[in-house]
Amino acid sequence: MGAVTNEDADIEKGIEASIQHIRCLHWGLHPLGSLNDVWYCVKGFGMVNSAGGGVLTLSHLVVNGYSKVFHDVFGGPLSQFAEDGSDQSLSGWHARSAVGGFDLPAGVRAEPEMIVQIDPDLALRIIRENGPHA
Repeated sequence: MGAVTNEDADIEKGIEASIQHIRCLHWGLHPLGSLNDVWYCVKGFGMVNSAGGGVLTLSHLVVNGYSKVFHDVFGGPLSQFAEDGSDQSLSGWHARSAVGGFDLPAGVRAEPEMIVQIDPDLALRIIRENGPHA
């Protein structure tokens, strides 16, 4: 792993992280809901381990790869299915921040996250049935 140094590898790390996060989201919603219950993606954020304390960083590429998968899955202007920046759904369109220069634990390349909105009633049902007090 280590610091960000290779453009293609950096984008691939962002893609891998987003696929894993979408899997976790799927299983977090299951069996009471599904990915179809995601109303929209609110914000993507990524902290990227970058050589030189972020002086020479390609951190935005990691987060771009991460964000693109959410556009592909949930819809958005960057989706592979969009035509001229228009897609059937814009649920994957989100605000995004990328920062580099961190000394992330265990030498991980990046620590991305995505905030999504689901129906509040579904969220309460999931918490009541699967939460720590279930």
